[in-house]
Amino acid sequence: MATLAGRLKTTGPGFGVALVQALILFGAAGTWAWWNGWAFLAYNTASGLAVSLGIYPRNPDLLRERTTASKKAKTGDKVLVLSQVIIMPILMLVLSGLDKRFSWTHSISTGGSLLALSVMVASSALIWASMRVNPFFSSFIRVQKDRGHAVIQSGPYAYLRHPAYLGVILGGLAIPIQLGSWPAFGVGVVNFLLVLLRTNWEDRTLMEGLKGYRSYAQKVPYRLVPLLF
Repeated sequence: MATLAGRLKTTGPGFGVALVQALILFGAAGTWAWWNGWAFLAYNTASGLAVSLGIYPRNPDLLRERTTASKKAKTGDKVLVLSQVIIMPILMLVLSGLDKRFSWTHSISTGGSLLALSVMVASSALIWASMRVNPFFSSFIRVQKDRGHAVIQSGPYAYLRHPAYLGVILGGLAIPIQLGSWPAFGVGVVNFLLVLLRTNWEDRTLMEGLKGYRSYAQKVPYRLVPLLF
């Protein structure tokens, strides 16, 4: 059985990312006295630990897939992932920090930020639940024939075909509000549109290449929102 220390080896990059995020966020804000920023970092670190300690130790193949899938990904998907995972988050943090420094936004209350934080937690829980039941939860869009890719119909996938993307959308829209910045919220809207694009692309890819996915799509007709879409 893996020890806690062994499991923590997978969290090293996560702590490195948290440090970079802190430098960007508080550097742009020009102050360390900002509870929204600290709450965001605590949330993000906890989310990373939940995956590193609760998902990857039980499914090391998933960790290998997520860290090597870029070698097999299409160029267009690499661009989308780069935008969603690096460019958009950095821009969101910079704008939120600058908003704090120059007080651009005045209409988001402490209560609104706390409500957004609860949405962020719910979004991470949905992503975590999706990863827990889906051993094919890759970082990139591809049919994993090399890993015996099969349709997953348990957990959140019993209700939505792409539940994790719903979590990404909710988190991307809630984070700027939690950080108290409407300019940063505009980045969240752009990210929302990119997620819609990626959802459509992934759905087409699985329809064309994954055995049983078409019948699953008939059984679970909604991609992101039950009874709506």
